Amino acid sequence: MATTGGVDSGDIRDLMIESLEACFGLVNSSPAPLEWLSDDGSPYTARETRALAREIGFVPLTTPIESPQSNGMAEAFVKTLKRDYARVSPCPDASSVLRQLDGWFEHYNTVHPHKALGSPREFRKLLVAETTENAVGAVRRPHECTLSADAIGSSPKPPQAVARSARLDASAAVD
Repeated sequence: MATTGGVDSGDIRDLMIESLEACFGLVNSSPAPLEWLSDDGSPYTARETRALAREIGFVPLTTPIESPQSNGMAEAFVKTLKRDYARVSPCPDASSVLRQLDGWFEHYNTVHPHKALGSPREFRKLLVAETTENAVGAVRRPHECTLSADAIGSSPKPPQAVARSARLDASAAVD
């Protein structure tokens, strides 16, 4: 949110609704709970702001107080946005910056290089592909057999028994 003045809780509530509509169109709430992460500033923790967040399907979360890691990530993102986008784009006023933000975010999320990950979207695609591959092609670990499985003969054979029976079959073919 670009402003030279302070940000109040009404501004944050407006931003929440605009974010919801930008993602899902004109809906009353998100189709699934979404985490809304902010710092502990009073506009974000105001009772009305948190109530609206829950009403529209957001789960309001705040960063840990005096958290250097989360503050560092946010500061690094702002630094990158200023360095790689705002400083090289025509920005005569706040409204021209706001008009360009969507394009900057899209570029940042799809094209902009990130350390060791490629773009965030590439990383998510790889993560989803790996998770799907692990779920679909996973080798199942042997489990303890129950008496009922033994009784119907469906328990897996130990590896030595499989190897021994294969040798027996091979030797029978040679003879």
